[in-house]
Amino acid sequence: LKSGMNGSVFTLQTDDVETAVDKAVAAGAVLDGGEADEAERTCFGGRTAFVKDPYGNVWVIASPFQPSPDVAA
Repeated sequence: LKSGMNGSVFTLQTDDVETAVDKAVAAGAVLDGGEADEAERTCFGGRTAFVKDPYGNVWVIASPFQPSPDVAA
């Protein structure tokens, strides 16, 4: 995130990050950090994208945690 920003940071968890980002952008948000179809793959096996709404709030849109099949329970 950039310094000097105003607003809040919210986190939204969803199974379909790309659709949530597309809806946010259609409603006036701006994707921060790449194209909507390139949501970042995270270390916890999910996907994460950042959007900024017209009021300056940042939304972290993430899929649920998915444990790695390589890790024994």
